[in-house]
Amino acid sequence: MRMMPFAIVDFLDGGGVAVVPCKWFTGPEEDACYWPPGRVNISKAVKEEVVPNSDWPQFKVRILGKAGNYEHATSKLRKSEVTSDLQTESDSGGNLGKGKRKKRAVILSSSDEDSDGAGHDRPPSTVPLLPPVPEICQPEAPQALNIRPFVQPRPPSTPPAVLPDHRLQHGTNNSAFRDGMFTRLLSLLEEIKETQRVHGKMIQSLLTQRDGNTVAVLPQEIHFPLKTVSDVEEMELKLADPTIHKEVVAVVADIGGSTVDEATRRMMTFLLDHSLSREYNFVGRHGKREFGGLRLFEVMYGSLMKNALTNQITRKDAEKAVSKWLIGARDRGGYRNARAVLESKMGPLGE
Repeated sequence: MRMMPFAIVDFLDGGGVAVVPCKWFTGPEEDACYWPPGRVNISKAVKEEVVPNSDWPQFKVRILGKAGNYEHATSKLRKSEVTSDLQTESDSGGNLGKGKRKKRAVILSSSDEDSDGAGHDRPPSTVPLLPPVPEICQPEAPQALNIRPFVQPRPPSTPPAVLPDHRLQHGTNNSAFRDGMFTRLLSLLEEIKETQRVHGKMIQSLLTQRDGNTVAVLPQEIHFPLKTVSDVEEMELKLADPTIHKEVVAVVADIGGSTVDEATRRMMTFLLDHSLSREYNFVGRHGKREFGGLRLFEVMYGSLMKNALTNQITRKDAEKAVSKWLIGARDRGGYRNARAVLESKMGPLGE
């Protein structure tokens, strides 16, 4: 009977099975073998049948079968996952056990294992080369040596089946998450697009001002903000001059704003003092003065049309924005708290 150079062995404390050269057995009984320490490339050592050193650790094993070459040995190694009967008459002349048994972890000594030359002082069950998976085999017998043999994790198995409703619920959650992320991404893209639009118009406005090489300046006799109704009446007379009207529009337009509401707030704050703004609403109702019929409103509308970021508005848009700002005048300049106190005593106040 020819000698078989390789053996498939089962580490007796349940560590797994592996291919080892027969010369790694520690005695003629072949019930224990050496295993390479960390400084040895395990794959290379097995293939080249490296002679073990006396300082290599030893482990109790049981032979499952033998093979005449490395390829035949690795084939039997894979078969050992599901059976303990690996020997044939051509291998050893007899059987060392029959029947099915629990799957055992397989230690593959292949070229893709420990390719950097790093091994383990013990079979690397404690430092796996692949993601760890729970062991499924139990020890065959108590281990005499106080060292755990090698456990090479098997490739991830199919995840346990779940109930259809669980699977459906999981899929629904994933779908909802994806839909939410997609919606959020679309919102962010729209925000970026709007920001780019605003910045583009601001740059265009700045370039236009630079190319014009002029800076709008108020005429010497014009002063803002207006503080009294008399100031408004005097300003109305001055704005009847088209030249002064045009110069005031140019100055107010330079105040700017990225939206209609923002530009209206900035421009109206420039034109009217907070206290004076409380004297007006757009149509002149509820005992207040009319702002919509003043030349000051024409200044506002012309300024909004001249501003690069609001020049697409209509007259109705400008009326709405100015009316909204005037309505809010009752809560500006510290009047919000006073209004709250009066409403707590007298009920809701009108405009």
